[in-house]
Amino acid sequence: MTFAEDERLRARAQVALLGLVAPEIRAVSMEIDVAERAIRMLVQTEAEIHPMARENMEMVVTELVASYGPSWKILDEYRAVPLSRKPEYLRLVVFARCESPDFLPHD
Repeated sequence: MTFAEDERLRARAQVALLGLVAPEIRAVSMEIDVAERAIRMLVQTEAEIHPMARENMEMVVTELVASYGPSWKILDEYRAVPLSRKPEYLRLVVFARCESPDFLPHD
């Protein structure tokens, strides 16, 4: 992936997330595979995701499909990560809730 592709995805994802991040969401990270025309999105929550929060994240997926086009696959995964554990991140972190400095992503 190129820097431009990564930054384009990060910007589009952050715009799509505006107003849709529920308090229980700890992190959203993504990866893009241009050759496969696929975007992987990992949403991590502190407990099982509430149906309304999941619906909000599905709206984010819809926004990404609208941005990239219907030929792209958006693969969304939802994972509950207890507060005692550090979230795992895909390559591009697009949202990280402010928590312990030990748990925040570091580049």
